Amino acid sequence: MIEAEPTTGIRNPRNPGVWLVPPVAAGADVHAVVRHFSRFRPALHACAEIQSAYYQGFAVVLAAIPSAELLDAVTWRWYQSLLTSVGRCAESSEAEYQAILRKARHSMQSTLVRTLGVNGDPMVDPQEHEDGHVKQVKEKSGAK
Repeated sequence: MIEAEPTTGIRNPRNPGVWLVPPVAAGADVHAVVRHFSRFRPALHACAEIQSAYYQGFAVVLAAIPSAELLDAVTWRWYQSLLTSVGRCAESSEAEYQAILRKARHSMQSTLVRTLGVNGDPMVDPQEHEDGHVKQVKEKSGAK
């Protein structure tokens, strides 16, 4: 889970020295927070890790907005709807990111098994094994 506060912003998970979303001004109201995050929304083709970090951070910052700022009913409904929507985006992008990580781990494990074998011993190429068997049979039978 990405940790964020209304005044800290969100660091880029792929390059922690760079802000994905720079810090929000201290004391910013809900409208300023939404404008700020809208300015720094990642492109739709951004990787799942970036999308996940953005939406998780946005959800944390939205949830930290004091309810005293949400006095009228229209703003309260809008805020609740936005919080729900951003929360769903956070869950969806995190699920996609975790699926990508699982697939990458599985692929890496499969590559290691093909390369090293199940017990960590180098695997014998099946063709080499077959060629060796044919050679042994020829030697035993005296064929050339």
